[in-house]
Amino acid sequence: MKVLVTGANGFLGQEVVRALLARGHQVTALVRPAARVEPLGWPDSVSLYRADLRSAANLEQAFDGVDVLVHLAAAVTGGEDAQFAATVSGTERILAAMAKTQCKRLVLANFLDTQVPSTHTPAFEIAGGTRLIAPNLLPTCAPDHQRYVILGGGKTAMDVAIWLLQMGAAPRAIRWIVPRDSWLQNREAIQPGDAFFERTVGGLAHQLEAAAEASSLEHLFERLEARGQMLRIDPTVTPTVYRGATLSVREVEILRTIKDVVRRGYVRRIERDNVVLDQGKIDRAPDDLFIDCTAKAFSRRSPVPVFDGDRITLQLVRAGRVSLSAAVIAHVEAGYGDDAVRNELCSPIPTPDVTADWPRDALADLRVAQRWAADKALRQWITEHRLTGAGFATTGEGRSPEAARAAARLKDARPKAEANLARLVAALDSRG
Repeated sequence: MKVLVTGANGFLGQEVVRALLARGHQVTALVRPAARVEPLGWPDSVSLYRADLRSAANLEQAFDGVDVLVHLAAAVTGGEDAQFAATVSGTERILAAMAKTQCKRLVLANFLDTQVPSTHTPAFEIAGGTRLIAPNLLPTCAPDHQRYVILGGGKTAMDVAIWLLQMGAAPRAIRWIVPRDSWLQNREAIQPGDAFFERTVGGLAHQLEAAAEASSLEHLFERLEARGQMLRIDPTVTPTVYRGATLSVREVEILRTIKDVVRRGYVRRIERDNVVLDQGKIDRAPDDLFIDCTAKAFSRRSPVPVFDGDRITLQLVRAGRVSLSAAVIAHVEAGYGDDAVRNELCSPIPTPDVTADWPRDALADLRVAQRWAADKALRQWITEHRLTGAGFATTGEGRSPEAARAAARLKDARPKAEANLARLVAALDSRG
């Protein structure tokens, strides 16, 4: 099979090209005219097609002999107009070109609009002379500074703070601007693999038992925390965010050593002497090193059908399981011929953002799991696939009495959790 990959020299594109080549497929890599591809080490078998999707004529020439388009090109830097032109208009133009060719299958992988700090454009003004860097530059820049200001309250910001502390920075040298606090998954409860079967399945049982017991959203997270499934950095602050970030108990303890935590909303402007926030100003020093962790990993978008004629739009079909979702979509595309059946098996689950998304996603996840279990062929594939963990019950630690008890708790809690989650979600929806 011959595959055209747009954005092939990007972070995701490089991995897609590598995976396609490893599976014996032919690849045409579409990159911008000035893109440097020599450092990527692609073999001569990769055909290069240089074009700017915003303006190139005759894009249909890129589809010569192509069977499938994997569209990854998107802009995450520049102003709103520039990003619109490169992402939206570029997508329209490549699809229009595709429509004129023999290629009739599109895999759209930029639907979730992923962002990373190194290519992210900050949404705030920055005074001249301010040292603002992405986290990947910390190893070279951090030694030259004595004070660090971390911007953002998400997982990247947490990783930056832990890295600075582990590299010897004193907690008092770090200021952390946290617009919104997050609930965190306890890493101990979600470790994959045979050796962790009892702990992982037991953790899932705890989650469903908490979901079955909860009388409200607030009570749900209290129960999840009490059962060791959710963590928060400051026990005196009630988080409003849940995006699936995962930390260990020890990492949370390390983060709690940082006392200069600013909770006054988002950064709006970094001035020469101050940082302007939603709720007032704070001072800054001339030699402060600002680390920008404000990029969002995923955008929150309304789901669309995964299978729509000649288009496959990659989305989550199990809550928080990115790799498994992609694998299931590929398996269903190859093994089922009807899009109605495919979409029933691959019902999209939105990426979470706020606490109310946890019960919604958990309910959707339970219902998807039931639908998969009802399909004999898919159930067998799930049991044998290493990404699901479903096969661990019959091997190693999955055979222990403790594991059997955890599995029994899980089975007992599932219908109760589904019923109560449906009630909680209905109550949340009624509040708007």
